[in-house]
Amino acid sequence: MLTYIAAVPPNSDPPPTWQVVEVGHAELARGDATAPPTSIDIMQVQEHALRHLAWLLQDDPVIADILADWSDALSDYIPEPFRALGGPAGM
Repeated sequence: MLTYIAAVPPNSDPPPTWQVVEVGHAELARGDATAPPTSIDIMQVQEHALRHLAWLLQDDPVIADILADWSDALSDYIPEPFRALGGPAGM
């Protein structure tokens, strides 16, 4: 599954070939110690990405500057680092 989140300027429409999905919250797709999740929904992928952006917003000054206009929109997402970096979820 390949997904992107794109910001479209106000009063603009995305290209007609884009699928528009309203962004909301979803429980993350979690597997267990030896298996991946049985399914992954598009909203779970978006939730995952937005949690990473919320984490970068608070952890990286360069990204925080770039995402300054997004700070309100990301404020209700649980900042979650990339697991490969060793941080626990919800950090």
